[in-house]
Amino acid sequence: MHTEQTLYVTHSDCLKHEIPEHPESSKRLSAIEAAINTSNIASRLQRLEAPEIQPEDVLRVHSQKHLDHIIQNAPIEGITSLDADTHMCSHTYRAARLAAGAVLFATNEILHQRGTRAFCAVRPPGHHAERDRPMGFCLFNNIAIATAFALHHKDIERAVIIDFDVHHGNGTENIFMKDSRVLICSSYESPLYPDTGCESIPGHIINLPFSAGTEGDTYTEQVLRQWIPAIEEFKPDIMFISAGFDAHKDDPLANMMLEDQHYYTLTKALCEVAQKVCGGKIISSLEGGYEVNALSRSVLAHVKALTEY
Repeated sequence: MHTEQTLYVTHSDCLKHEIPEHPESSKRLSAIEAAINTSNIASRLQRLEAPEIQPEDVLRVHSQKHLDHIIQNAPIEGITSLDADTHMCSHTYRAARLAAGAVLFATNEILHQRGTRAFCAVRPPGHHAERDRPMGFCLFNNIAIATAFALHHKDIERAVIIDFDVHHGNGTENIFMKDSRVLICSSYESPLYPDTGCESIPGHIINLPFSAGTEGDTYTEQVLRQWIPAIEEFKPDIMFISAGFDAHKDDPLANMMLEDQHYYTLTKALCEVAQKVCGGKIISSLEGGYEVNALSRSVLAHVKALTEY
């Protein structure tokens, strides 16, 4: 096992993106911070402050039209709505740039061997944002932006994206559908928002839909049985994780039955295969998880596993 610190990238201004009565609230990050700071793994983390993303990095995966749409709808005061679920306050555009910037920054640090694993505690989340469409609380696809950045690096020819959020990562799939350099492994409850996924493309997209009420042990066994051999065969040079924790049994927005320890078990297995195929290089970024106590405990389990390799 490695002993170097795991990078923990965040920014306090991600707390300022606040939409009244919205489940994706700043309380999520505050709960995670409190859990990390009072845990025995805080000393194993190297805290870094996220920079803002640059437009050219956004435009690797999003269209100019998409970027312009976000900018034009950013309010000076009050709230504007991009769709029924996705809203902006005066601080949202900066928070979104910091969220995407954190994941790209973490990726750059790892590509330059200033770390091996990273967790980005950021919001708004990203995996529902398509090339031309913000949706599902997401403005920019944070993981997709970082993946595209990594694939421009001379040492990175293939990347795997793991998405264990309870909602299908439609945006990530939309962006990389025609890019065979990326293996996407996504698990989610079905039927459930956004009602996409279910079809797989061998060696490129592995979608694993689960029924409401699926127990954590059943979920973990099926996911690892299908994902781990596919990752070993694909031989990625780097691993990204869209880390959503809303498949937890206590989450109000879904109906699956995972518990804290299942996120540890899953992450540990992903660390083991990453160690085997890509020198352990992993960048994980927060997606969903809306019951703050379950979220903070699950993130702690996830980050604990990251720190043990």
